[in-house]
Amino acid sequence: MTFGKRGFGALVLFFIFIEFVEAVECGSIPGDGCSVTRDTVFFQGNYFLPHGIVVNADDVSLDCNGSVLDGEHNFQNGITIFRRAGVTIKNCNVANYERAGLFARESDFARIENNLFSGSEWNYGVHIYHSSGNILKDNSMSGNRVGLYVEGLEKRDYEHF
Repeated sequence: MTFGKRGFGALVLFFIFIEFVEAVECGSIPGDGCSVTRDTVFFQGNYFLPHGIVVNADDVSLDCNGSVLDGEHNFQNGITIFRRAGVTIKNCNVANYERAGLFARESDFARIENNLFSGSEWNYGVHIYHSSGNILKDNSMSGNRVGLYVEGLEKRDYEHF
C-alpha cells in the first residue's frame, strides 16, 4: 500500500491527534474527563468536571476527600465504572450530572461508601446495570429524579444492597 504526500501527512496527524485524546490520570487535583487507574486521593475542593471521571482499572480506590464534583447539569455521568471489579469510591459529593452521579455497568464487587449524589434532576443519583456483588453503604441521595436505580440483577444479588 502506498501513500501520497497528503495521505502520509494525514496519517501522521491522525497518530498525533490520538496521543492527545487519551484520558489524563486524575491525580490529586482532577481534570475534566480524567481517568482513575491507581489508588487516588483528591485534595479537598470544588471541581468543575462537566465530563466527569472514568475508572479505568480493577482493584483501585478513589477517595474524593469530601470534594465536590460538579457537572453543571451536563448530560454526562459524574463517575463511570465500566467492566471493572473491586473498585472503591468514597467520600465524594457528586452533583449536577444529568445521566447519573455514579454509573456502574458490568462492574462487580465495587464498594460505594460515604458519598452524596445530588442534583440529577432528569435521571439517577446512582445507576447500577448488570453488576453484582456491590456494596453501597452510608450514601445519601437528594434532588435526583430517581435516587438508586438497579437493573439486570438476579435475586441473589439483592443482599448486597
